[in-house]
Amino acid sequence: MKATVVMIDGQTTIKLFPQTHLEKELIKQLNYSGSDEKYNIHVGVGYDNRTMFNNDDPKHIEVIIKERKTVNEKSEREVAQLNRALENKKITKQKLWGNKWINVMEADGWFTYSNNAAGTGEGVSVLGFKEFNGGAEAEFLIRSENNPAHGGFINCSLTGTIETGDTPLYTAKKELLEESGYSAEESEFIYLGWVYPSKFSDYRQHLYAVDLTGKMQGDLKGDGTFGEEGASVFWLPMNEAIQLNYPSIGSTMLRLALYKDKEDQGVDKEVF
Repeated sequence: MKATVVMIDGQTTIKLFPQTHLEKELIKQLNYSGSDEKYNIHVGVGYDNRTMFNNDDPKHIEVIIKERKTVNEKSEREVAQLNRALENKKITKQKLWGNKWINVMEADGWFTYSNNAAGTGEGVSVLGFKEFNGGAEAEFLIRSENNPAHGGFINCSLTGTIETGDTPLYTAKKELLEESGYSAEESEFIYLGWVYPSKFSDYRQHLYAVDLTGKMQGDLKGDGTFGEEGASVFWLPMNEAIQLNYPSIGSTMLRLALYKDKEDQGVDKEVF
């Protein structure tokens, strides 16, 4: 029995190539789907693939195949039917608790999550950057602000809630000025799509990057709330900014890199 390891749909997969009639019959008896030429086995992380390849005994192969047997056609149909039912099902939601900032919600009687009660329920994340050496190096504008939930001051991007009647772009421009003292025209903001910062919240955050190279910083205006006290901004090189424990920073940096790559290639940059 010959075999090789490949990646199929993100899974480590062993492709078996039976060489003898006995090996072909062995696989067929195990109800494995596939042609007479090759059969696929998905294996778990950490499985010692070398052990499989060092033993040509059909009984050994049979054990491995049984351990890694894929779903049969019947179960595949059942999974497909279940997925269709879930897509068509109307999810029931109820509020368990709330204040003017946040609601604690329950969906389908079992899943608890948070809902942003302020404004439109969505927000923005703005990451300023400036480039050096013809774009070969970059620094990113990071905000330090008080967050009691995380034990005090944290390093994050510029963020804000989209108020009713406002657009994400308008909010991004406003938050940049309030939270950093920098100003930019709406046309200078690069929209990089949106993310769910947490699967335990329905809060959507729209990501923006803005080139602040050569721009002068003004005073941090803030919005007058308690959380603004003691807040400041500073610049970090790329290799340090990407390691910050704030997911929107990493998402914005990676998407900005893709945007810049397409810009360098002269192809469509509207990828988000």
